[in-house]
Amino acid sequence: MGDGENEAVIDKIFANINSAHPDCQLAMAVMTGYIYGVIMTKIGKTLALATGGGVILLQLANNHGIITIHYNRISIPRNSAYMKNTVGNSFVTPWILFTILQKRIQYLL
Repeated sequence: MGDGENEAVIDKIFANINSAHPDCQLAMAVMTGYIYGVIMTKIGKTLALATGGGVILLQLANNHGIITIHYNRISIPRNSAYMKNTVGNSFVTPWILFTILQKRIQYLL
C-alpha cells in the first residue's frame, strides 16, 4: 500500500467519525482512550520491570564476581540541598528559592 492509499483509508475513517452522532463520537473517544490507557500501562509496567530487573542483575553479577563495580568512582552529589544557579557561579539553596517565590506570590496577591 502506498502513502496515498493509507491517507485515503484514514480520511474515510475520519469522515465516518465526523458524520456520526455526537454520542457515538463520545463513545468512540472513550473506547480509544481506554485502549490507549491499557496499552500505556502495559508499556510502563514492562519498562519498570526491565529497569528493575537490570539493576538486580547488575547486583547479582557484582556479588558473584562476574563484574566489578567501583563504587568509589561513582559520582553522587553528597549535598543535594544545593542547586546550581543558572545566572552565575553562586549556589542557591532550595530554602532561599522557596522564600523568594513566597514573597513574589504574596506581592501578586
